[in-house]
Amino acid sequence: MTTTPKHPHNGHRARLRQRARETGLAGLADHEVLELILTYAIPRVDTNRTAHRLIHTFGSLSGVLEARYEDLRQVEGVGENAATLLTLFPSLTRRYLLSRTGEKPLLNTSERAGEYGRALFADCRVETLYLLCLDVKCRLLQAVKLAEGTIDRVPVQNREIIRAVLSTQAKNVLMMHNHPSGSLRPTAEDIDLTRRVMHALESIEVLLVDHLIIGADGYFSFMNNQIGDTGAKPRPALMYAAEDEF
Repeated sequence: MTTTPKHPHNGHRARLRQRARETGLAGLADHEVLELILTYAIPRVDTNRTAHRLIHTFGSLSGVLEARYEDLRQVEGVGENAATLLTLFPSLTRRYLLSRTGEKPLLNTSERAGEYGRALFADCRVETLYLLCLDVKCRLLQAVKLAEGTIDRVPVQNREIIRAVLSTQAKNVLMMHNHPSGSLRPTAEDIDLTRRVMHALESIEVLLVDHLIIGADGYFSFMNNQIGDTGAKPRPALMYAAEDEF
């Protein structure tokens, strides 16, 4: 009677998964995290070598997870299933973070808005502009993407802003865009855009409560920093609804 020999990598995979269960990913090196992920897409193959090839090609674990499907497929050992699985992680992270905020999060402070913004832009690799339409108590009704690309080169029409706000019956609006470069410093174009949006919203009696720039290291609040002379009536530094209203 003959027995089928066990694959030499089965024991290694089992030990790797056991370590992950016991210590979490913090107990694994980056190439081991990648190796572990690949075991679920590549059966019966030594994924250690493939993991090292990927990190060598893209420079880091984050580089691998942010790589395009077509580029991943160029790496030896990476097939359709593995490439597809790897490309899902950034958007999965975004969905997870947004899910933690709840369906209609309360964004009545810059801190809460900043936390939501970090989740909203978790997988954005290009500059993107959102209008967050809020109710009278600054609870999110809908996040509307207005532009994608280089914001100062993508014209944002007042009618698009007004249409988005009226369709949700918003009473307040929070504007957000990201700086993929990581810089949180507002540009002259950012300040001009803030002024334009504020005036457009005032024409329909809707308040722009803030404009946040989201970066890798945090966020910048226009209202906290009193950036830009909008010409509007004097208001408190924070234009969010007061905490004691809830």
